Amino acid sequence: MYQFVKASALGKAIGGDVYRRNKRPSESRDEDIVLWHSAGIDDQIQTGIVRLNIYTAPNVRDNTNTNDEARCGALERLFYDMLDGGATVTGYSLRTDGSPRVDYDPDTKQFVIACRIRYQYLNLDY
Repeated sequence: MYQFVKASALGKAIGGDVYRRNKRPSESRDEDIVLWHSAGIDDQIQTGIVRLNIYTAPNVRDNTNTNDEARCGALERLFYDMLDGGATVTGYSLRTDGSPRVDYDPDTKQFVIACRIRYQYLNLDY
């Protein structure tokens, strides 16, 4: 999944890098993506969720951090495009799991677009 995201148009559009969970430098203020596996069921048909957070810089107006709606919208569109038509990665079927959500992260002083990818994998060796 990491390589799939990194090689995608979304992975190439950000100004920073793609990281696995807990690997993003704490001082980074770049536009980065962090992804991790958050839930899964191991059976003949494996299913689960991969979370993908896109960090993006705020607009500062009148000493207030505001969401750059145009940039967040463009990144959300790239996320949807990445999974459009039921993307497949080495036997995994991928699709969105709900709509992306944009929140402010006071620790990084950035906005975070929280996305979820639902995956399904047919394990023929189970």
